Amino acid sequence: MAALTNAQYPLLFQDGRSGRLALYALLDVNTGDTADLSALFTEVKRAVILGVTLSGAAVVTTISGTIVTIPGGAADAAALLVYGVAR
Repeated sequence: MAALTNAQYPLLFQDGRSGRLALYALLDVNTGDTADLSALFTEVKRAVILGVTLSGAAVVTTISGTIVTIPGGAADAAALLVYGVAR
């Protein structure tokens, strides 16, 4: 478990709405790692991991404000789709 660096979750897409949607790549991550999304969000409402090395999708159930904890099964590489309140 570790805090991810910005290089481990680069932003791929974001919309400009107040209810913001953003897509991040997850690179070299482990179960329990955390990503601080406060640069784009004041609050994260929902986050989903879309598998690259994982088959399927996993809902992130541990969200604390703007901190998202990577669930089991998302190791190595995946995409993180986030919806929340824009900064």
